Amino acid sequence: PAASSASASASAALELMDMAAARLEAKADTAEGTKAAAGAADGGAVGPTAMDVDGAAAAASQQAQQQQDKAGSSNSNNAVPLADQPVQTAQQRQATMTEEEAERLDLPTRCKPDEVLELNQHTSEVFMCAWNPIHTNLIATGSGDASARIWEMAGPDARAGLVGGTSRLLQHGTNASDKKNKDVTTLEWSPSGEMLATGSYDGVARVWRRTGSLLHTLRSHR
Repeated sequence: PAASSASASASAALELMDMAAARLEAKADTAEGTKAAAGAADGGAVGPTAMDVDGAAAAASQQAQQQQDKAGSSNSNNAVPLADQPVQTAQQRQATMTEEEAERLDLPTRCKPDEVLELNQHTSEVFMCAWNPIHTNLIATGSGDASARIWEMAGPDARAGLVGGTSRLLQHGTNASDKKNKDVTTLEWSPSGEMLATGSYDGVARVWRRTGSLLHTLRSHR
């Protein structure tokens, strides 16, 4: 607001300068005519001379320059130095990013639908996944539905789907009440790829064959 006021004052001063110069020039012209008619001997006062007009114009110009300097000083005082301006972090930019901007940025790296295979036979959250180190088309998953599953890929890409269209169920409880606190939160394949160990909330570890049959139940945990 201070800068705007100073700028307006400078403009007003320039207008006043122009008007004063025009009036003085008109008076000078009138005075010259009068002087020529009356003669130089009467010694009376004469109208403004060219020097008077130049002096008035110079004064008005100086006033306008002072107003402009004041406006520039006000702008300079209100300006925030570049070094002091806040820099947006990547997290802030991401937080202010619109949904459309995020959509546009994701497009180059987005997987096509036929490149994604959903393993969706669990009925609760999936805690763990592990690829078989030898039979690399097998992946095991552990879930909060008290089960683990072994999935066999039918080919090298998602479009091939699963062998048989399903998975091998490794059930950690026989009924609804027996499944309580048996969420499978960890699992690991043996180096040979023939056995899978699972751990659950009930304090029991189990070892399964690659085919899905239960081999050992380890109950010593408390």
